Formats: sequence, C-alpha cells, structure tokens
Amino acid sequence: AVSALVLAAQLLALSFTNPGPGPRTPGGASSFGVSSPGHAGSRPGSAGRPSHEVQGTTSQKAGVLAMIAAICVAFLAPPAELSQVWPSHIEPANARQAISTGAGDKVNRDPISLLQLAIPLEELLGQNEVKAVRELQKEMEGAKQAAVTKDFERGQGETTNVLEFLTSREKDLLKPFDESRKAQAKAVKDELEAELKALIKAEKKAKKLDEAAVEKVAEVAIKCQQLVGKFEELMVPPSYQPKIPKDYKNYPVLNGRATIQITLAKGPKSDKEEFILEKGTFPEVNLKLVVDGYSAPVSAGAFVELINKGFYNGMEIQRSDGFIIQTGDPGPEQGNGYIPEGGKYVRNLPLEVGIRGRKEGPLYGETIDEARMVGSLAKTPFQADGTLSWARKEFENDSASSQWFLFLFDSDMTPAGKNFLDGRYSSFGYVVEGQEWMRKTSEGDIVKNMKVLDGMDNYKPPSS
Repeated sequence: AVSALVLAAQLLALSFTNPGPGPRTPGGASSFGVSSPGHAGSRPGSAGRPSHEVQGTTSQKAGVLAMIAAICVAFLAPPAELSQVWPSHIEPANARQAISTGAGDKVNRDPISLLQLAIPLEELLGQNEVKAVRELQKEMEGAKQAAVTKDFERGQGETTNVLEFLTSREKDLLKPFDESRKAQAKAVKDELEAELKALIKAEKKAKKLDEAAVEKVAEVAIKCQQLVGKFEELMVPPSYQPKIPKDYKNYPVLNGRATIQITLAKGPKSDKEEFILEKGTFPEVNLKLVVDGYSAPVSAGAFVELINKGFYNGMEIQRSDGFIIQTGDPGPEQGNGYIPEGGKYVRNLPLEVGIRGRKEGPLYGETIDEARMVGSLAKTPFQADGTLSWARKEFENDSASSQWFLFLFDSDMTPAGKNFLDGRYSSFGYVVEGQEWMRKTSEGDIVKNMKVLDGMDNYKPPSS
C-alpha cells in the first residue's frame, strides 16, 4: 500500500510540473490527447506537444487518474509478496544494490560508464567470459572519480591498483577476443598502461599543488576510462549484427556507435545574446554525443541519417524547460516530421527499448509495462544529463519521426530506476562532453550545425 501511494504521489507531482516529452503538432495538439490527422494507409503521423498549458492540463488529468488507480491498488488489492509483483529472477531496479553502474554507486550518472555497460558483452560472450574486463572497468571508474574530485592521495592508490590489475590479469582480459582483434586489443591495452603511468605521475605532482598537474589529472583519467571502453567494444565479435524484426528491415541501422557534434548559437528569439558561465561568455558552444546502435540500432541509425542529410541545421530549440531540451520539428508543412525523399507521408519510427541481459535484442513496439517486463533494466537509462531520446505521442508507441530531446536528470523529480521514461521512450545515447551548456540552453537558440565525427562506417542506409 505504501509503495503504491508513493508511486501515485510521484506520478501526480510529475504531471503538474513537467509535461512529457511529446512531439509538436500542427494547431497545438496535445501529445496526451488530440492527435494530428493521419493519412489513409499510413502509420500514425508525427504529432504532439503544443503549448505547455494544453499539454499540462491533459498531463495533470493523467496524473490524477494514475493517483486514483494507485490508491485503489493500495487499499483494495490483496496483499502480495515482492516475488508476486516482480518475476523471481528479476529484482526491481530500485531494490538492487547497484543501478546500471560499474562502480557499485547507488546511482550511476556517468555517461561514459553507462555506455560501457550498454555494450552487449554479457549477452554475446557470457558473464564469466567478461568478468575480468568488467572488474577492470569498475576499478577504473573508482580511479577516475578520485581524479575528478581532486582526491589525489586516494587517486594515486586507485590508479596503481588499476595498473596492477591490468598487467597481472592480461591473459584473462585478452582471452574473450576474436583472434582477428587480439593484436588491436593488445595495442589498446598497452596504450592504457602508458596512460595509467602518466596519471600516477600527474597525481604525485598534483599532491604538491602543481597547477599544471592538477589540470592534467582529470583529463588523463577520463582518457584512461575511455580506453577501457574502447577495449571493451573490441570484444564485440566482428560478425555481430543487431537483431531487428523483419517489419523494420527497411529502416536505417547503426551497427555499433557514432559520435555526434552539435554546435549551438544564440538566435534572435533567445533570452540572451551569449552563453554565460563563470569562465566567460561564448557566442557558440559544442555538445558531443555518442549514439548507441547496440541498444537501439534503428533509432540510432535514423538519427545519424538525418544528421548526415543536414536535416537539423538551422533549426531552433523548440522546448527548454529544465526537464528536457527538444528540437527536430520542421514545421506543419512537413507534417512535423521527416518525409523521405520521393515520399508523401511522414516516416514513423518504432518504439525501441534496449534491455539489459535480453539476448533477443531490443524490445520493439511495446513498453516494458505492456511486455510485462516490469523490473527489467534499460540498457541506456534516463539517469544522466543529456540522455538522448525520440519524442513521441504519449499513447502511440510507434509515432516518433524526427523530433528528439535531451533529458536533464533530476534525482528528485525523475529518480533513477523509478522514473516514467525508462522502458517507455527510445533512449539511444548520451552527451559525453559539454553537459555544462545544457542548462544554459533556452528556447529560440539555434542548432547551427550537427555533424557525425566518426562512426559513419557503422551506418547502413534504409533498403529501397
């Protein structure tokens, strides 16, 4: 009863404070109710969020209904043990010691770590085969945390432990690799070893308040963590292909990952003329994202396709409210979505949810609730600043098209493992650099340019 009441309170609070991340529609239709007119024979058109007032009203109604339902469950339903609510082999996310974390923290907000954990090593190779590299990742996360918090005494010890683990467990670490990639993996391992030694030297100097060394410590620690991720990604078998149902074979696909750069500038409708931080003012800023085709190959592929076409260049930020940053609506003349060249109708994308431990691949067309998989963990959860996702209509799963949003994590309003986004929206990447600019971004700012920095070789265009 208490759990149901707590859930009801969360749903009600969210409904009154933050309208959900639905797409915009012609005429100001709400993503929670009215939808845009469809076309005969086509899939539902891209539609959604209008003014905050309309959407907030319907969202509040949904929140009230959710609260009433939860209260009914709390007081009218028969008592149930936890094992009756969640399958016996799956604990609820909020009951686990670690939520999507390699270091065992209560909430892992590190996008680099979350991306590493999303690499499907356990699903492809088996948990025992990759145990050593996951231990290496955990040790490196501890060393990096000490470095960025300037705890140099602890950091030196943690980094030394990582170095010792790397050298003493080399055989175990290289064992899972395909023979064709072992030489490349060994080279990355040697590079990581050299960087760890450089990090230890920098930490020694930083303890003596060497200013240059202090700046270098965090930079080298992050590089070391990224090298661990590069090492892990090389473990994926060369023959790997994402498992996509036949119904979605004609969509673009990203088989692996790609790195994206977004350049933002203040526009004529912006509330300020420049981006302002304590370190200065800037006319333009850059965000760097990694999009994850391992967790959501169709979503990531469609995003890369539109970026490569220049679809988003010059668009305004269309929503920025402290909850999400959203853009991607080309206007009502384009159906508020993407119409493929030569086509007549907006292309809609399937809801695509990558789930930890699921060997069958992502879940398509259903939320985790509809698939009766409550308690399953999303591979790219909404628990880091800059989680990337498609906007869609609240009650139409396969209604995303071109509008996307960056989620702004707030542990009070959208707690990790207990929010209403995980498993219900297609998340497929994270901002890995430039997070400090997201809360300085406002409606009316301009997406000056978006480009693919690397990973185009992993992209497969839609079949004709």
